[in-house]
Amino acid sequence: MLGGLAFVFAWRFIPHQGQYCIGASGAVMTVLVLCAIHYPTRIIYLFFFIPVPIWFFIIFEIGQDAFGFLTGHAGGTAVTVHLAGAGFAFLYYNRHWRLMTVWNMVRGWQRQLFRPKLRIYHEEPRQTVSVASPPASGDVDEQLEAKLDAVLEKVARHGKQSLTDSENQILQRASEIYKRRRT
Repeated sequence: MLGGLAFVFAWRFIPHQGQYCIGASGAVMTVLVLCAIHYPTRIIYLFFFIPVPIWFFIIFEIGQDAFGFLTGHAGGTAVTVHLAGAGFAFLYYNRHWRLMTVWNMVRGWQRQLFRPKLRIYHEEPRQTVSVASPPASGDVDEQLEAKLDAVLEKVARHGKQSLTDSENQILQRASEIYKRRRT
């Protein structure tokens, strides 16, 4: 995309540029320059048998494109696209740009664009838990009753799986006392 913008800019303001921009040569140049920056000693084979270090190949290609741009003898090649790709790769490496941060910003913008504009808050009604009245006799002491009330309220709010072992023991003890009272 950046190469296409560079081509349109050069075509508009520099009269000796070509008329067409076809292909992904700017993106290919970007990848080649980044590869040369990261692996400068890597050997590539021109025409399948001439070994050349990648840095030398890239310098030659950029020099050839710059010469074509400056003299106006590009031979129908959109050299501005190649140079823009090489420039982007150089800046990408030196400025430590990361395209994933741009992608995350775009995704965040999309989420904000498509989320509901207004959220209405509804308070959930409190659920009341009815506890059977304790037996009339004084077997169930008041401390156990208070602990049992707290445990039952926790069960009503968070479910039985949220209870600790000591709270489960309180439920068991109260259950046994109430069972004995029924019989």
